[in-house]
Amino acid sequence: MGGDGVLLGRFLLGLATWGVIFSVSFERWVGPPLARVRRGFEDAARGGDLEGQRIPRILAALLCALVLSGEILLQTGWTAYCAERTLRFAADPAAGSRVPFYVLGFLACQIPLARIARREERLSFTASLRSIIPMGMFASFCLYPHQLDFYRWLLELTGS
Repeated sequence: MGGDGVLLGRFLLGLATWGVIFSVSFERWVGPPLARVRRGFEDAARGGDLEGQRIPRILAALLCALVLSGEILLQTGWTAYCAERTLRFAADPAAGSRVPFYVLGFLACQIPLARIARREERLSFTASLRSIIPMGMFASFCLYPHQLDFYRWLLELTGS
């Protein structure tokens, strides 16, 4: 497998543990309220009411885009954490080969995101965007680490 086994085990155990915490927390406490808000704005954008109030369709569409951006931002934060941790462990001189870190880091990042995506109530273009963008950003962050600067505040908050 390559790399120091203890270092690789520490790396994978940490990501797997936080992956479970992230996906379960998102599914239980973040996703449902966001879905309710999103559905309300989507209904209003199609000409319906938002809690008995009529709002302009363009405003409802903008609010839908804002909620979508927030969901993507949250899930991409998880991806940034995984990529930063992968880059840090792979750069360790004791790591040996970097390949196992990138492969296992990719999988440990994608599995919680896939779990969240599977819980989608209905497939739509926006549901695809909410899944595809965070999933694709792992490779982007690893290839271009300067992109992690946008999430530096989050990485510092998590102690990375």
